[in-house]
Amino acid sequence: MAYKVISADSHIVEPPHLWDTYLPKEFQKFAPKLVKDQDGGDAWQLGEGVVAPIGLVAVKRGRKHSDPDYKWTGLQMKDANQGCFYPEARIKEQDEDGVDAEILFGPNRTIMYFTGLGNHEVALAAVQAYNNWMAKEFCAGAPTRLFGLCMIPNTGINDAIAELKRGHAMGMKGCAIWAWPSGGDGISAADDAFWAEAQRLKMPINIHVRMPGSKGGLMGTQRAGSIQGQKLTRSPLIGMSCSPVEEMPQILCETIFNGLFDRFPDLQFVGAEVNIGWVPEILQMMDDAFERDRYWTKTELKKKNPSDYWFSNWSCTFLIDYFGVASRKWIGVKNALWSSDYPHHRTDWPHSTPLIDKLMQDVPADERQLMLAGNAIRLYNLPKAA
Repeated sequence: MAYKVISADSHIVEPPHLWDTYLPKEFQKFAPKLVKDQDGGDAWQLGEGVVAPIGLVAVKRGRKHSDPDYKWTGLQMKDANQGCFYPEARIKEQDEDGVDAEILFGPNRTIMYFTGLGNHEVALAAVQAYNNWMAKEFCAGAPTRLFGLCMIPNTGINDAIAELKRGHAMGMKGCAIWAWPSGGDGISAADDAFWAEAQRLKMPINIHVRMPGSKGGLMGTQRAGSIQGQKLTRSPLIGMSCSPVEEMPQILCETIFNGLFDRFPDLQFVGAEVNIGWVPEILQMMDDAFERDRYWTKTELKKKNPSDYWFSNWSCTFLIDYFGVASRKWIGVKNALWSSDYPHHRTDWPHSTPLIDKLMQDVPADERQLMLAGNAIRLYNLPKAA
């Protein structure tokens, strides 16, 4: 079987045993605990006073967006799709959706809780525990279909490099960062050792929507409302509508104007769950700004235009993005990867196949193959399908 459809941005939900099994005993007092939310659903207790329900990060068969139970609270693990937690069920759910393989991101709410404790030892142990579960249990259940991204700790450059190497040795195909590797507010020379190792190992750098740990301090301490379940202070529709363009265009520009890809020309970045329709405008604005202001800002790049680095070093994932697909000649067909966001609430499981067909009805077969599978195979150096 050849890969025809790969989701380049999918997720898991922590199974009940993850932290009890994989977090060392000396740190168990910090482990999240399963509790009931206000409507009787399952939720993770993240420290004191923060309850993180699973209702919108775990899909339930038959539930529609208009249903009363389509909300954060009230969903129990037993009623959710079991592929949220376990690999055997996940493969059956992939088959039902017409998806051959997935690139898997970690549980950002939980990792943000651990890193926000202010204890580097605990934060590192939690990241390692998650990576161990993902590599040795979840992905091991279907090694040609489930590909986990190594979570990188925000506890210093040496820890970041060590965990990158460890993740690679365990068979992970890329890494996910939530802060710049050395812990600074922006890219600095202190990060270069990490980029060098990622380039050497051919591990793509994945950033999911934003960089919540790049605001100073430990990840998760500087972004209000970063953990779902907290009291709402504004409509969630604002963030859901604007999240693709809130931070990723700035992250893209920072990597390019920093000269990162002049120093590491083979390094690959992937922006996840940000769609692609915004890309042509940002590329045009980068090139224009560089032409007008490169001299007084003392910005030097080896390539003629900043946009050249997008085509050689960046890609982004998209879900339902008709404008982005229609604009693919300006974006680059090789720089776009389809994703399902499964099992989070934006997923259209189990209807991905008809939606893909509608989204790509005017796309030539070779371009469709690249966006649906070929680009992911190349970027993540995936093995041949079983």
